[in-house]
Amino acid sequence: MDSLVSPENNPKNHIALPQTYFETIIIPSDCLEIFMDFIIHFTNLALEEIPTNKLSQEQLQHIQTYNLQDSATIAPTAIILRSEQDPSIPKIPSLAKPLSQTLIQNDPHQNAPDSLSLIEALKLFSHTLSNRNQKPIGFAYTTTTQYNCDWIARYQASIEPITCGQFYIRPSWHTPQPHKTDIIIDPALAFGSGHHASTFMCIEFLKDMNLSNKLCLDVGCGSGILGIIMAKQGGIVESCDTDPLAIQESCKNFISNNVLLTNIWEGTLQDRPKTTQQVDQGQKVLLMDNTTQSIQQYDVICANIVADVIVSLHDELKKRLQPKGILILSGILKEKASQVKRMFNDLQLIATKHKDEWVSLKFALIA
Repeated sequence: MDSLVSPENNPKNHIALPQTYFETIIIPSDCLEIFMDFIIHFTNLALEEIPTNKLSQEQLQHIQTYNLQDSATIAPTAIILRSEQDPSIPKIPSLAKPLSQTLIQNDPHQNAPDSLSLIEALKLFSHTLSNRNQKPIGFAYTTTTQYNCDWIARYQASIEPITCGQFYIRPSWHTPQPHKTDIIIDPALAFGSGHHASTFMCIEFLKDMNLSNKLCLDVGCGSGILGIIMAKQGGIVESCDTDPLAIQESCKNFISNNVLLTNIWEGTLQDRPKTTQQVDQGQKVLLMDNTTQSIQQYDVICANIVADVIVSLHDELKKRLQPKGILILSGILKEKASQVKRMFNDLQLIATKHKDEWVSLKFALIA
């Protein structure tokens, strides 16, 4: 089966589905969201979440474990992956080799195999997480062969809309909610549909802010959801991301939500072009020429990325804040929060949010 990037990519519209497929259940002992991100990047396939206690005895009949002391340590949420390829079969070497090198880079005594199956990759990933967290982090897993059904419809049914303040964030196959500000984001490979804790906390920060005519920047825009929220709040929005897929998804989502994106570019903060290309309803999306640079200051900057990158961007982020400007940082694991706070102690910390294992911080630049 093809990877589920969006509902219109239904394999039924193109070729007949195979009679059977592989259903793999993975239940981590910890770091559920991190496991999910890893599996998505390794397989390019959509995932389904299900409460572990909702799994049937048939699904759990042949379950195996790795780095688990007992089954009681597994998480309350299971990950379900459906694929045409058997996850016990190694991926081709050109794809598996770079990933395997990355997974074991902290352990020079190991040699990266020429190819990796999903389960082998997860074992290496579990080993790396355990070392970094200084505690065992394992997972339970099982793979069964299933007869095909309309699994895309099942996947769509598993993606529920979310409400955050006045915003109702939904995939396109759900209907709008009366008296709510409608945001349409279809799940895609570009990160950010609002369900992840780090994205949700950013929305919580933004929902009560008056951004009318404020210049706003979304760093690491992913699907564009935070920029769309800022535009709905009246902001003049610019976005950037180093991933070309994120640029495409953001442009598409701004158009589908009928809001204006003033400037978007592929690259880092330093790559901002001087010229702008507005992206709104009815316009053809063009990527900007980034051969020229200018330093633009913003009233609000959101950076929902990862802690290590956030720390490395301290000088650039501060330089681009207007006096009294607001900086929202997210994508920070709780064990990294103190490091980020120390790096940004030259700004005023005005709010902190915690959700699951993630932390979001809101700073102000006091002149």
